[in-house]
Amino acid sequence: MTLRPQAKIPAISMLLYAVYCAAWVFLFSQIPFYMESAILLLALPVVLLIAWQPLKVVAAGIGLFFASLAITFVWVVPISMQAVGRIGLVVFSVCLLWAVQYLRMARKGPLFFQESKVTTLKQIAQHETILGMIENLVQWLLKSGDWHTGIEEVLSTVGQVTHAGRVYVFENYLDPNRGLLARWKYEWTAPAGSARIDEPLLQNYSFQENELSHWATLLSQNHLVNTQTRDLAELPRKRFAKHSISSVLIVPIFVNGQWWGGIGLDECENERTWNASEVHILRIAANLLGAVIERQESERLVKNLLQQERHLREVFQTLSEVGASILATHELEPLLDMLLEQMRRVIEYDSASIMLRYGDKVRISRSAGRPGKKFCPVSMKTELEFDITSTRNLREMFESKKPLIIPDTQEYDWLFVEGVEYIRSFAGAPILVQGEVVAFLTLDKAEPNYYQPEYLELLSIFSSYAGLALQNARYLESASRRVEEAETLRKASSLVASELDLEQVLKEILIQLEKVVPYDSASVFLATHEGLKIMAGRYLPNDNAIIGQTLPIEDKLFQEISSTHSALILEDAQQDNRFLKFGDTDYIRGWMGLPMFLRGQIIGYLSIDNKTPGAYSLESANLVQAFANEAAVAIENARLFQQVQLLAITDPLTGIFNRRYFFEIGGREFRRSVRHHHSLALVLIDIDHFKQFNDLYGHLAGDMVLREIGKESQKHLRESDIFARFGGEEFVLLLPETTAQDAFPIAERLRTIINELRVDVGGEKVFVSVSMGVAERSSDTNNLNDLFENADRALYAAKEQGRGRVTIWDSKNPIHFSSK
Repeated sequence: MTLRPQAKIPAISMLLYAVYCAAWVFLFSQIPFYMESAILLLALPVVLLIAWQPLKVVAAGIGLFFASLAITFVWVVPISMQAVGRIGLVVFSVCLLWAVQYLRMARKGPLFFQESKVTTLKQIAQHETILGMIENLVQWLLKSGDWHTGIEEVLSTVGQVTHAGRVYVFENYLDPNRGLLARWKYEWTAPAGSARIDEPLLQNYSFQENELSHWATLLSQNHLVNTQTRDLAELPRKRFAKHSISSVLIVPIFVNGQWWGGIGLDECENERTWNASEVHILRIAANLLGAVIERQESERLVKNLLQQERHLREVFQTLSEVGASILATHELEPLLDMLLEQMRRVIEYDSASIMLRYGDKVRISRSAGRPGKKFCPVSMKTELEFDITSTRNLREMFESKKPLIIPDTQEYDWLFVEGVEYIRSFAGAPILVQGEVVAFLTLDKAEPNYYQPEYLELLSIFSSYAGLALQNARYLESASRRVEEAETLRKASSLVASELDLEQVLKEILIQLEKVVPYDSASVFLATHEGLKIMAGRYLPNDNAIIGQTLPIEDKLFQEISSTHSALILEDAQQDNRFLKFGDTDYIRGWMGLPMFLRGQIIGYLSIDNKTPGAYSLESANLVQAFANEAAVAIENARLFQQVQLLAITDPLTGIFNRRYFFEIGGREFRRSVRHHHSLALVLIDIDHFKQFNDLYGHLAGDMVLREIGKESQKHLRESDIFARFGGEEFVLLLPETTAQDAFPIAERLRTIINELRVDVGGEKVFVSVSMGVAERSSDTNNLNDLFENADRALYAAKEQGRGRVTIWDSKNPIHFSSK
């Protein structure tokens, strides 16, 4: 879309008109007046035609000018009535051309020359400074390992470029009593200014309490705050005036789609209207800072997940070693000492003990303290006995038969014993043998809030091993099987965690699941907004028909699993009305469903089928549950890896492939077309006059146009087509197994779709046109770059022919076909 200049007639245009008419006067001074008049009037349409083609105006004007100079020195102008007539005719021609010029400019611009914008040296210097700042910010974004490092230099650069009195960054946080607050993190001040970052008000700043709630609303909606102090309410106006702040500009910072904080400028001298360049600078700084923080948050999350994975592997290794030690040791006390020693490798404690049960009482049997600490060794108090019913923590574990965490004993009905007053955090678990509590395992820490609910599962596992230690020899076979299952689970979990591709992870989960528990078929369900989607299956009667299907979220079996947060076992699925016969499931008798937990949330379910009724027990469910939790971590890792990969290959503005990935996948497609002798066509797309569009409507409107073109074009392409943003206003489309003749209607259809797009900019429906160049791989095309260059030549030809058209490049006939 072209810009429409103001209807102002340049003086140089009128000078050329006068020169033109003078040339005619001198040229025809020797011929009859009526012939001269006729020729002059007949020539006017030719001149007007030239004037309507701006590209030819300069040449025409220069030619007329020099012709008139030559004739001036050759001919002598007689003073006669014919001369008077000629002068009248000149005046008539000038008036006519002037009128045409005015009408032309009122519609589309001047005939000969458009006034160029005068760019001052100051503007050029500021522009170069902005470009340098952007380059420095991008380098900081790529190299920064911690956004806190270098942020002061960034603020200094922004301040110097914008000539602001103060530049600052603030971060939001939630206060349970006061709601949303802001905290200044970093600040730069001009040499003549004073720092404010240490002011208590700015470390706990409430928009609402300072009568600036509308600022928070604007910033949370990704709008900027650009105001003068005199326009504020009385309270903020007085506080701002106290610090000589006359103008404020704030741009929000978003991280992971959430309003994180903002970056602001203060003017502390005279009132100031922040121009578009300064706003743009601050937008760039805010967006880059948000990107740095978001990237580092993602890296931290991935690092934590990897650390958790390593920790879990160590835990299962330790459990395996503990199990082996238990099976190798038949004496109770040495075995319990070893159990407490091995427990420290996974769960830290200051003191620990194992209490054996005798009816309603328990007695400390073995204990251990933390080496090098002055805590009272519990082993010195092995004669201590406790009544289960009157000791609250023991009573709760006995009745629930589950582990117990007490983060802070001072906030609990705790039984304080002389000599162990240091205990501030407690973790314990009952030791069961054949479902009966025979002992208690207890861990103590002097640090309050040390033990948290995430230790419950580990305590449960350790207490299970302790129960094995208390069984007699006839249970050794069962204990051996438990250790074998734990090792299988460890190996299975390790193999699942080694994959990062989501599809492969799901397949590996089902493969390793069979090693943990036998099944006749199994499937993985993941929760989506539509319901429970079957993402993978193994040994299903009809995989293709079932995988990808979605169960309603109201499924009764999965609802029960979700509400209880535990496994659900069906003795005979065919006899249970809750079992939904989804697909060919008549063979399923024994069934088990388990949730997959990630950070306390259910992300999916495992469905395990067996042809034998009663095939699964609570024991097998506990084992599979541990595996399911490991599988959830592997799925999350794969999803994160998939997101990171997607970020690396997509254009952040349009969401389509970026240039780097286009050449990577396009190169593979090019080699494949050569190897299999398939056709391959490339279409290069360029938005006409896009710079002028941005100058008129702004870069945000330009971004909207780019996004709409990417989105709408993607809808009308095949799955095998490769569509990417090449850079700026250029897009590139690679069409496998497509000739140039077949690519032409595809390109023409896209051109029509893009031309019909309308983008709402401030209530005005605006549009753009595109030019396209098409090229096909031939014997002369050695690589993808050659194919791209041919398409670029065709695009150039399309623009030379007037833009808004599709042109095909042909090695024999360079411009094979063009259509508008």
